[in-house]
Amino acid sequence: TFVVTLIASTYDTYLGKNQQVVTQSFEVTVIDDNTTIESISSTITLNTYIAQAIDERDWLMCLPKMQVNSANGKEIALNPARQRLTIAVGSDSTKVFVNGAAYKSSNYYNLAQVNDIQVVANSGATRDYRLIGLIYPELDAAAYDGQPLTQVRNAFYQDMLTYVYPADADVTNVPLTFNAEEGVAFLRNGVEVKSGTVLNLTDGATYTLVRTSADNPLAKAVTRVFFQPAD
Repeated sequence: TFVVTLIASTYDTYLGKNQQVVTQSFEVTVIDDNTTIESISSTITLNTYIAQAIDERDWLMCLPKMQVNSANGKEIALNPARQRLTIAVGSDSTKVFVNGAAYKSSNYYNLAQVNDIQVVANSGATRDYRLIGLIYPELDAAAYDGQPLTQVRNAFYQDMLTYVYPADADVTNVPLTFNAEEGVAFLRNGVEVKSGTVLNLTDGATYTLVRTSADNPLAKAVTRVFFQPAD
């Protein structure tokens, strides 16, 4: 609550005669009811992962199984079950709770699950959110015509996987076999492809792996998949 005082004065131009002063005061009460989350992110060695709002309630954060150190090319396992979160809100007086406990930036959270977030404004207004965590899907045991493909990760794009075949291989008409986790679809130009389907891996089609959340069908972790010959 603030007190605002207005002072108005009038007088003639000769020695300030006939001066009149009027004072008026009133109170202004500011109600802080901001319950908006501005951003959610997690900084994990090598990278910062930023969640995206997918509807009025849910945010989505996608993480890879492994990260690549661009300096030496080594793969580093990522443990989504124990990571810190940065949750930014619009007011310093707003309180944030994650899974019923007060949020702390130093706490560890499981980012491979759904985390319930409640934002409480200074006015007492509340708003509930969810942070849905998904892992970018991968093809396991991918092979063409029985010959294994080599999986290569990208150090800069966590949603990209390249599957490499020998430079002299003919992959224009071969069955592609693979294992995919439950809830993951392998798509060619947006149409699901099953293991064993005969494909031309050189035709420039768009391949993706899609994992859809059971908690919100709008929440999807999409991996871009490329096939290319070895250098």
